[in-house]
Amino acid sequence: MVIRYGNYEMTEYLKQLKNKKLKRLVPQVMIVFYTGDKKWNTPLELNDYFDIPEELKEYVNDWKIKVVDVKEIDTSKIKDVQTRSHPRDV
Repeated sequence: MVIRYGNYEMTEYLKQLKNKKLKRLVPQVMIVFYTGDKKWNTPLELNDYFDIPEELKEYVNDWKIKVVDVKEIDTSKIKDVQTRSHPRDV
C-alpha cells in the first residue's frame, strides 16, 4: 500500500510540474481511511519493506502513509447521529 500511495503522490507532483502556471508545487495530503474488519497490518513506511543497514538509513528515502482505522474512531464524540452510524448498521 505504501508503494501505491507514493506512486499516487508522485504522479500528482509530476502533473503539477507540467503545469507551467504554477510557481510552486502544491503539497499533497493523502490519508488512507481503512474500513476493513481486520486490524490494519500492512507496513506504514516504505523502509519497512527493506533490510537496510543502520549506517545507510539516512541515505535511503522513506515514504510514510497516514492511516485512519475507521472502526477505531470514538463515534461518541461525533454529534450527528447519522454520521455516527455505519451504513451496514442502518
